[in-house]
Amino acid sequence: MDESSWLDEARKLTEYRKEAVSFLLRASSRFDASPEHAKAVSHLWLEADKLDSLIYGLLEEINRGLLSGKGEIDVTRGASVKPHHGSDTLFYDCTWSILWKPNHGIAVNLAVEPASASFEMKVASLKAGEEEIVPFPPESSALKNTLKNAYAAEASIPTPDIPKKHRKAVNNKRQ
Repeated sequence: MDESSWLDEARKLTEYRKEAVSFLLRASSRFDASPEHAKAVSHLWLEADKLDSLIYGLLEEINRGLLSGKGEIDVTRGASVKPHHGSDTLFYDCTWSILWKPNHGIAVNLAVEPASASFEMKVASLKAGEEEIVPFPPESSALKNTLKNAYAAEASIPTPDIPKKHRKAVNNKRQ
């Protein structure tokens, strides 16, 4: 890492740390979030910045190459409580997702556990409910493999095709 790049990261980290304090204040209304978590959150956002062009680019490739442009890509930041080593643990995360059809999608999640500052990365197929861990930091080939698996899981779920003459009857029953 050359001198200007690590200094640029220091500047970004400073800005992210300021943002993180505000984010944590909002998150504390729902979670056991604390201002002491600002370091972990700011590092999460810095790592997400480094991965954004790779992950977003791969989701765009899926959208163009496999979904004919019909997918919607979204990127979010958040907090959640997940089971971790036998207890519920607070994680902060960044998620890149692509959604298509009713309830079909793939999510790439980068999360940090604030006490240990350890990162974990997963790729999930949303409707199929499958999840794969990606070693962090991810290599492009490993990420591509987990995305292929997630797409195959989602795309192989049959979507019921209701003939047009029966759609009205089905829709009326739902009301």
